[in-house]
Amino acid sequence: MAGSRLPRKMEPVRQQVQLTQETLVDFLSSTRLPWLSGFTTWVRWLALALGVLAAAFGGLALALWWPEGLWSARLPASGALPALAAFPGCVLAWFFGQQRRLQAALIALFASGLATSILASWLRGPFCVIWYLQPFLALAAACCLGTLPGLLLTLLGVASLVLAPFSWSDPGQDSVAWQHSASLAALTLASALTGLVLHHLLHKALTAADRKSTRLNSSHLVISYAVFCLKKK
Repeated sequence: MAGSRLPRKMEPVRQQVQLTQETLVDFLSSTRLPWLSGFTTWVRWLALALGVLAAAFGGLALALWWPEGLWSARLPASGALPALAAFPGCVLAWFFGQQRRLQAALIALFASGLATSILASWLRGPFCVIWYLQPFLALAAACCLGTLPGLLLTLLGVASLVLAPFSWSDPGQDSVAWQHSASLAALTLASALTGLVLHHLLHKALTAADRKSTRLNSSHLVISYAVFCLKKK
């Protein structure tokens, strides 16, 4: 009995994932869920499509409206510069997607979206409706990417909001512009904090589910070993 060995089919189904400060994307990647491969492919092709659209729009704007087409509030999406600024991030996201590095691909996509939204709204002043994307970007980035990447992207957006009144050329509306930008910056920070809370709660839920799954697998292994020993008798 002491020299008996478990057959190979009795090996544990999966190993417990050690969770420290990794993000939700890291956790899901470590579990190697079947649908995750499809999601990574979707992100890769989305990045490629956005990169092609950005390059095409940027080139068209430069060809039709040069030199004003580079960056002007009178043009759609403020000209070519916002689209061209998104192009490198989309290429990086596609490259990381090719390597199955989902976390890095999503960071590149969020960064390109942030750069595009800032450049597209900067010349239009602090009352541009595109600025209202910042709270949603901060919430999604903090919830999906985790503490460090989410807060870094949020702080870039908040800094742009705080500086946005400097692009405003109406002296009679200066105080209103500062109040509007400060309120929207505070809302963006609050959205990021909400995203971090959601990230923490989801992380704890996944941790608890992972530990429960590991205990069930261990119990199944013990029962299988006992049955194997009884059959040997």
